[in-house]
Amino acid sequence: HACDTGELARRKVLINGASGGVGTFAVRFAKISGGEVTAVCRAESAALARELGADHVVDNKEEDFARHEERYDVIFDVVGNRNFGVCKRALRPAGVYVTTEPGPRSFLSQVATIPAHKKARVVLVRPSGEDLSLLKQLFEAGRLHVVLDSVYPLEEAADIVTAIVAAIVALGIAHALRLGAAAAEALVFPVAIIVAIAVVAHVSLLGWKLRAQAQRIRARD
Repeated sequence: HACDTGELARRKVLINGASGGVGTFAVRFAKISGGEVTAVCRAESAALARELGADHVVDNKEEDFARHEERYDVIFDVVGNRNFGVCKRALRPAGVYVTTEPGPRSFLSQVATIPAHKKARVVLVRPSGEDLSLLKQLFEAGRLHVVLDSVYPLEEAADIVTAIVAAIVALGIAHALRLGAAAAEALVFPVAIIVAIAVVAHVSLLGWKLRAQAQRIRARD
């Protein structure tokens, strides 16, 4: 809701993972809201980040934003590879760290920082007609657009869907392992097992649905 309320106006916002599907939208929303945006991404994505409106770009292979002297009001960790403990130093006194990784450590940080000045938050998405209406207005006004990596002909759709399935399954397994490691570190190993199984099951179901979709596309061909 930051775009609507202006909560980011004149605030320093850092987006870690600014060139991905979520990160590109995050950069635009932060800029539309009036924030001073720092994008953390690969060097080859720097031009894209600036095109989206980033005021500053940090090469994630060469620099560690958490060790910079700069302080931020909001750190949005899109890729989930820098936890609150690491990013806390880079936050201003009343700064907020936000992550897309719903792991045990993230939720523990959120609870632990309730009485603190520096906060940790986990993104929990829920359907909102108000948000969709805002997106529609921004798209129609030309202030928001989707960044496309590649465009493929329709006859290649089945092969592309199959490739996406493989990528999602690999990503899901890696994600499950990360969550399991974080849970184990937080001394909640049973939770780690449950989370890992849930993630793998969810990814497997999604993969099955995508494979079925690919088969339907081939059947139409």
